[in-house]
Amino acid sequence: MNRNTKATILFVIYSFLLLPHLWAAPIANPAWYDIEYTELTPPGINLYDNSLNVWKMNLDNINFAMILTGLEMSPPSGYEHVYIRFDAPGNIFRFVKMDDPNKHMDATIRLQHEGLPLESVFPGEEYPIIAGAVGNEPTETNLFMDIITLPPNSGVSWRGTYYLPLEIQVCDIDGYVLAEKTLQMMVYFRDKDDPVIPHTNISVERYPVASQVPVPYPYQPGIPVIEVGAIHFQSNEEYNKYRLRISPLDHTKFQFNHTNPNAGGTIMYGVTIPGRTVVSYEESFNFNFDYKGNIGNWYDSLVVGVRDVNYNNSNGPTGAYTSSIRIELVAY
Repeated sequence: MNRNTKATILFVIYSFLLLPHLWAAPIANPAWYDIEYTELTPPGINLYDNSLNVWKMNLDNINFAMILTGLEMSPPSGYEHVYIRFDAPGNIFRFVKMDDPNKHMDATIRLQHEGLPLESVFPGEEYPIIAGAVGNEPTETNLFMDIITLPPNSGVSWRGTYYLPLEIQVCDIDGYVLAEKTLQMMVYFRDKDDPVIPHTNISVERYPVASQVPVPYPYQPGIPVIEVGAIHFQSNEEYNKYRLRISPLDHTKFQFNHTNPNAGGTIMYGVTIPGRTVVSYEESFNFNFDYKGNIGNWYDSLVVGVRDVNYNNSNGPTGAYTSSIRIELVAY
């Protein structure tokens, strides 16, 4: 099996140990919920396999996805309420030409939860819904899209394939990700693009909280995940699979070390991928990106979180601690 390390990125996070530092009690558990994403393809309109030529088309009110949300067990009062959050590159819903990001077709998205009125949604905003009760059918949330297509007489340079990767997260009332999926949508204007230049891009977004991860002492198990950043990935290369290898730098386990090397002190923690797994890793681990599907291109985004901070119950020197995570993209 051919394996190829395509890129390596270092991700740095900081913590502060102030004794004592107590947290609020943990709340949500992803196991309480049953969340399912469904890609919808109305007759003659498939936004997922680059089979739709939008030339001379009026694309309004496309019911392109549905989210089913139910409860597997009864949570504490209030936690049957969840939120849907959307994100897209550039913080805008936009189909972008594969080989020319300056050419695009804008889109608007609306949400309908059960029989409630349609509601316009925007990137980065949260929208409340209610999960179906235990033993009942899950609730339905349908998503609708309008695409502002190009004028039919647009020049030759506008012909080609346009794509929109839409990230949809379902979060609990405290803002923690319960489930997450990136819908990869692609249409073409008059002619499909053939990939001309192979490209593979991976980038890391560092959240502000990564500069101030608090440390509980004594250790408190079950504290909600702290989301410290996100990884964004895109590729049109012909590999069967891509995976991330996430590992601690210069150590066998994920750990914070005091910024003063003479002070000593080590704070252990675990790393997880919220919305994709409930497992927390203390050492290096691999994580597969979603299968690229029919569009022949990869696009995926995922959140990186830390949890179980200070599971070794360190009461070492107070002050600032730092930790570096190595993120490697592997193709095979």
